[in-house]
Amino acid sequence: MLEVRDLSVRYGPALTVLRSVDLQVPAGAIVALLGPNGAGKTTLLRALTGLLPFHHGRVTGGDVLLEGDPVRRARASTLVRRGMAQVMEGRRIFAELTVEENLRAGAVTVRDRRRVTELTREVFETFPQLAGRRGDQAGYLSGGEQQMLAIGRALMSSPKLLLLDEPSLGLAPRIVEQIAERISAVGAAGTTVLLVEQNAAMALSIAEFAYVLQAGRVALGGPAAALRDDADVQKLYLGDG
Repeated sequence: MLEVRDLSVRYGPALTVLRSVDLQVPAGAIVALLGPNGAGKTTLLRALTGLLPFHHGRVTGGDVLLEGDPVRRARASTLVRRGMAQVMEGRRIFAELTVEENLRAGAVTVRDRRRVTELTREVFETFPQLAGRRGDQAGYLSGGEQQMLAIGRALMSSPKLLLLDEPSLGLAPRIVEQIAERISAVGAAGTTVLLVEQNAAMALSIAEFAYVLQAGRVALGGPAAALRDDADVQKLYLGDG
């Protein structure tokens, strides 16, 4: 579904953030991207989604392939139409709109009204907590419900590839478990997921493949089970050792 080849990214004239990054996201898989603050995870997502220029960054080398097609220079709107959707860190919901209005905002590229209704029903099936609050103002939802809404809004474009940036951030452990279960359900329904997380335990529990990004480079990569058993990953990210 997605392939990143030798990708390098710079902000301004001298700040290189990503250096020759390679990774693959197979169709239908959940792939985790782990790493500490400042590793370059969000910058990678910006490069993938066409948002890098809005943050005064630029790709200085390498390429990005979506279903085999080069999309490094594609606009964000083009990538959405090609089936890519992103949930940014911090949720970014429309707090003054209702839950249902937020979802319909996510379906801006869907022209068929019946399809919008169908997608809304699917989101409420995936996130039952939202169904009973469909008419409530989104700003009054709990943090976990807002995260569910942010993911649901992204699903309203019926994406092939869903990019999630720190969906567990600031949530209680019990709510993190619920979010993880819902992400697993989204993957099981056929949507490919790239999950960017600092919560390695959660990410590795639901991912099939994983990468560790450190100082702008891929330090480790492989099956998630193998990374869970890696001594360095356990020490640095899982609190063991």
